Amino acid sequence: MKPHFVEKDGITVAFFPDTLRFYEINKLTRNVMKDIIEGINKEHTMEQFSCDDKSYESLKKVIDENCNCGWGHNKKQNDKGVVNSGKEEVNILKKLVINITNVCNLACKYCYANGGNYCSEECMMSEDTIIKALDVFYGHYDNIENIQIFGGEPTLNPQGIEVIGKYVQEKFKDEEKEKTKLGMVSNGTVMDEKLLEIIKKYNIHVTVSLDGPESVNDKMRIFKNGKGTGRVVGDNIMRLRKFTGEPSCIESTYNRVHEEMGVKIKDIIKYGKEEFGIEHFHITPVSGNEDDEFILSNRDEFVKSVSDLMGENSGDIPINDLISTVINILKKKQVCKYLCEAGLVLLSVSVNGDVYPCFMLIDQQEYKMGNIYEDDLFLSKKYNEIKTKLINFSKFNDERCKNCFNNTICHGCIGSNYFETGNIHRQSEVNCEMHKRITEEVIVELVKKMRRSQQYTEVQ
Repeated sequence: MKPHFVEKDGITVAFFPDTLRFYEINKLTRNVMKDIIEGINKEHTMEQFSCDDKSYESLKKVIDENCNCGWGHNKKQNDKGVVNSGKEEVNILKKLVINITNVCNLACKYCYANGGNYCSEECMMSEDTIIKALDVFYGHYDNIENIQIFGGEPTLNPQGIEVIGKYVQEKFKDEEKEKTKLGMVSNGTVMDEKLLEIIKKYNIHVTVSLDGPESVNDKMRIFKNGKGTGRVVGDNIMRLRKFTGEPSCIESTYNRVHEEMGVKIKDIIKYGKEEFGIEHFHITPVSGNEDDEFILSNRDEFVKSVSDLMGENSGDIPINDLISTVINILKKKQVCKYLCEAGLVLLSVSVNGDVYPCFMLIDQQEYKMGNIYEDDLFLSKKYNEIKTKLINFSKFNDERCKNCFNNTICHGCIGSNYFETGNIHRQSEVNCEMHKRITEEVIVELVKKMRRSQQYTEVQ
């Protein structure tokens, strides 16, 4: 793929999607590169831009080394969409999400899960079903890297949390392979002594949902009686921090209320860091239909947050996941052909044992892959039909994505896609544009940072 040129704040950058390399250039160099790419006569280009032969050939070499030579071209990909590293393929599940309850004690206005119960009757996952799920997935995979305890609100089923903790602890008691990491996503409203002990005993990493200070959080994240959750959650975070060192992450859903109240992404992060000492933040735009009252009018704040969090005057404020993901891909040069790996190396189990690619798709029957009580779950027609559909998607072949400069970096959520566009492989236009602009902003900020440390490459 040809390079993508980014221009901002007096900086011009040539970004090569195929190799994930980028170079700061001047405008004259950009013009010469464009001529080379378009096949303009060499002598004409050299004369028009006063470019000598050595400089021309040097630029041509840079282009030849970085174009049409990367992901989706001559690199062999495995069925997980990552370029093979030469290592033998391993049968490992990256994440298993266990929905131990579809009961929730809140009435968050933007909830995609119908108040936590998805489209089912409210119930708790039984101990037998939890153990069966763990038996099935540990029996099929060589290992599970992460188990995410989910809901509903998982802390309403403390027995279920403990069953998972005991199972994993016992399983890895005498095994040399790396122990499965346990995580839990909670609304933070229930945190009694028993729960604190369970979290500490089984080293469960906790993510708490909080949309910022009470003034904004309590507009959307409310109890069934309409009362705001902010103060209760804040107090529980402090107790959790004191007793266990958790939560390790705050998850926020950025919505119209933030926009209308002038609360920026950096404000949420500063609040979480200064108030609770949290360093990891997962802040995403709210999902929903265009006519939902909580939907953002645009995604400009996510784009602006890049300079707010990476700029020279940002201080030691932590970086949001949407930004750090782009940085990590640029650094590690590890690319996935999928927007999301759900259904391939990430799977979810509902309270009754139904298996779905993503927890957001629970009770969406077209994406039900099977049930843990089926003897041939992983061989069943439905399971493999859905898995094949997911495997066959590639950003490098999709008509909408294949020529996009961001296709080696772009990522997303098939669940959010489903609720926004009705197609798990189709991001909304506004989301797609946001990701492209974030990538451009990150590249420019990295160039600025390298300038400040005098560790950058400028092609002239």
